[in-house]
Amino acid sequence: MKVLAVRQPWASLIADGEKTVEVRSGYTHIRERVAIYATRTKPNSALVSYIRHRFYPGPLKLFPLGVILATVEITGCECYGTPFEFDMDSYNHRVPLTPFECIGKHGWSLSNVHKLVDPVPFKMPKGAVIWANAEELSL
Repeated sequence: MKVLAVRQPWASLIADGEKTVEVRSGYTHIRERVAIYATRTKPNSALVSYIRHRFYPGPLKLFPLGVILATVEITGCECYGTPFEFDMDSYNHRVPLTPFECIGKHGWSLSNVHKLVDPVPFKMPKGAVIWANAEELSL
C-alpha cells in the first residue's frame, strides 16, 4: 500500500472526513486506496489555532505525529487555474492560501475514508518526502 505523508493538522482533518481534497503542487495519476501518514513535523501554531477554531471547537484536540491515521481512496485530481476555482473548493480543501499562492495547485480528491481506531506508528524511509510503500501494512 502506498503511504501519503501529510502534515498535521491536515492529516487529522482527512482522517475525520472533514477534508476531502488534498492540495499539492503537482498532479497525481494515482487512483487507489492509500494510507494517510501524519508526519513528524510539528504543526505551525497559528495554523493549529485556525483549525481548532474552525473545525474542532470545544475540548483541546491533539494532533498525533509519526503515525498512520486512516486510509482513503484518491479518486481524481484537478488543477486550480484561478483563485475563484480555488475559493469555490475551499470547503473541501480547507487551505487558507492567498489568491497568488493557489494558482497552479492541484486538488487531489479523497473519498471512502477509513479512520483507524488505533493509529499505527510508521517511519518514512530515508529520502521519502511525499510517498512511501508499506507492503507489510494490513490496514
